[in-house]
Amino acid sequence: MNLIWHHAMVVVVMAVTDGSSSGNGRWCSVKGGKIGNKRKKRWGMIRGGDDRIDKDNLGKLGVACGVGELGEALETAEEKRREEKRRDDHPLPMAEMTVKYGIIGVGMMGREHLINLHHLRNEGVAVVCIADPHLPSQQVALDLSQSFNWPLKVFPGHQELLESGLCDVVVVSTPNMTHYQILMDIINYPKPHHVLVEKPLCTTVMDCKKVVEAAKKRPEMLVQVGLEYRYMPPVAKLIEIVRDGALGHIKMVAIREHRFPFLVKVNNWNRFNCNSGGTLVEKCCHFFDLMRLFAGANPVCVMASGGVDVNHKDEIYDGKVPDIIDNAYVIVEFENGSRGMLDLCMFAEGSKNEQEISVVGDIGKGEAFVPESIVRLGTRLEGRDDVQTLKAEDDRIKYEGLHHGSSYLEHLNFLSAIRAKGIKAPAVDLHDGLVSVAMGVAAQLSIERGRFVTIKEVMNESKFNNLVS
Repeated sequence: MNLIWHHAMVVVVMAVTDGSSSGNGRWCSVKGGKIGNKRKKRWGMIRGGDDRIDKDNLGKLGVACGVGELGEALETAEEKRREEKRRDDHPLPMAEMTVKYGIIGVGMMGREHLINLHHLRNEGVAVVCIADPHLPSQQVALDLSQSFNWPLKVFPGHQELLESGLCDVVVVSTPNMTHYQILMDIINYPKPHHVLVEKPLCTTVMDCKKVVEAAKKRPEMLVQVGLEYRYMPPVAKLIEIVRDGALGHIKMVAIREHRFPFLVKVNNWNRFNCNSGGTLVEKCCHFFDLMRLFAGANPVCVMASGGVDVNHKDEIYDGKVPDIIDNAYVIVEFENGSRGMLDLCMFAEGSKNEQEISVVGDIGKGEAFVPESIVRLGTRLEGRDDVQTLKAEDDRIKYEGLHHGSSYLEHLNFLSAIRAKGIKAPAVDLHDGLVSVAMGVAAQLSIERGRFVTIKEVMNESKFNNLVS
């Protein structure tokens, strides 16, 4: 492959795709970041690297290399459509004051948020401060921000960041077990801050409920939960198909995640249920959230079987062996009679897709595949021969990152809600975060107790039962 090498601080890429599902040779990297679909290259986002452009595809790419050099935009009908879509997503004038962000926790996900917000800089956002007690994480984030020419104020903890008064919005991307206290401190702080908190909302249902109750007293604050899988283009397309009624009344939802084991974290805090909430909370809250969306109803009871069979069994921390499960089957029954099923395996690196979703109604069936980014749609009437295969893309995505562009769209949506100044609610609110955790906790308890566990049982206090009704 012929490569042209650029040592530029910024590379802006505008791609006109040819509709092909193949990603071979069609990629470009930016300093500290990667745009494209080669998974083996994705970790370059935190390590820097030279800027590369595939010469074979220069005819398909409008590329500008260098600080402030944007090149000529192609005046096409497609670009006009994109601009109209952007205006719809941002009803208020873009000349408003810059929205200033602070990021609490700048490990892998914190840096992912930093990069996504950098790609939203033309939307009027800036990250102005970070907080993290872990010095190596601080330094990597600082190096990254310097490549963006974003000077950051650094604090050792979230209280110091809040007291600085520097930011309007706070992103919480700290270890799961810290979410509760940090959220309560933000919500109770005199100056209001809008909040995007990484999933899970908290590690226990009780902590989630306390956060929900506290936030009710601060209606001027928007809080969105980072269940960004809703925004993955094939998943979003399937949600649209379901909501349009193309499948009829939904009866069954099946979600398979076959993937690699949990990644290394600072001190590997994610190896224990007490820190993460357990695999079915930490990882699978995404899928329980999607089940609820597809089913169009709230969960009633959960039955699960799972175990620790392969991963982390040879690891020891302070004399303790990790207890997070690495595989499970989970069945969920919903109020409207529909059923959901999760098939989780975290030692399945040999899978073509990490996520496969099937939604079946009384009229038809829809499927979504990630990272293939395709959707299949068929009806009972037309049968197998007329199943459609659709390529799912979203032209708004400027950075794919670790989650196929969903984090970028998540930030775009939340920014729109912030600018709407109370007119528009966050797409994923605290209620959604609470229910997704409750479903995960119920599944974990079902494994431990060997029986169905009801959601009411998990909620366990009558005054909070209305939160899942």
